[in-house]
Amino acid sequence: MDDKLTIGQMSKLNSVPIKTLRYYDEIGLFKPYEVDTATGYRYYTLEQIKKLDLILYLKNIGIPLKEIQKNIANNTLEQFINMLEKYKNKTEKKISALQHIQNQLCKKIDELSSLTVYRRHDQPVIKRMSARKVIQVNTPIQRVNDVEPLLRKIKQATKSASSIVIGNVGYIISSEEKSNSFEGLFVTIEDEQKMPVEWLHTLPAGEYAFYYVNTDYEHIHSSCEVLLNDLQRVGREGSSSFYIRSIVDSFLSDKQEEWVKEIQILLKPLTVQ
Repeated sequence: MDDKLTIGQMSKLNSVPIKTLRYYDEIGLFKPYEVDTATGYRYYTLEQIKKLDLILYLKNIGIPLKEIQKNIANNTLEQFINMLEKYKNKTEKKISALQHIQNQLCKKIDELSSLTVYRRHDQPVIKRMSARKVIQVNTPIQRVNDVEPLLRKIKQATKSASSIVIGNVGYIISSEEKSNSFEGLFVTIEDEQKMPVEWLHTLPAGEYAFYYVNTDYEHIHSSCEVLLNDLQRVGREGSSSFYIRSIVDSFLSDKQEEWVKEIQILLKPLTVQ
């Protein structure tokens, strides 16, 4: 045949490694037109390039070689369309998962980047927030170390450790009781559908005071008092418990001066005099 191509020529013409062509031959996916019985040399035809192009196209859009082989060996138009539909649906799920990851990354970057601005003013920041869902466990906690068994329980119940990371876990302090203990813990969540209903709690919509401090949990109660005093000076009053989470600590930065805890509390509505 005049249009015969050696495996080297086929490789160069289609930018496919010789090793790959040999592998495709071994698994029966793309066999040469003929093999010289004396030398073992593989020969292909120009017409076969169309089939190789199809294989490479399907491989590049994520379809496994076994699936390609099955459809090429015994193919109909309906089967081919079904195969494309199947992997279109899989691709859509991957896109959705990647978009979720992208949103989480953007949210975390924005949060960490904004800390410099908030810390510079050293004053409460008032933000209007939409209603938010959190996991909340109302169990008195005397020491921060006592919370680890609760976090493991949450992890087991949700079958995920994605929420049990720095910046998502926090503690609750009563704004009324003068105590150095915590009245519970909370975990911010992305998808409430996968969470135990009995643990879900709604942080209501409204104005919240946020206060960013560089301190440890042993002294966090004092920071809460400072926040209340600052609010009182501007005629505002907290109406619920403090929700406190450590956004930056030793797991994110070795520099202690960069550690940040966020204190937030829902504000009572302003009254018209």
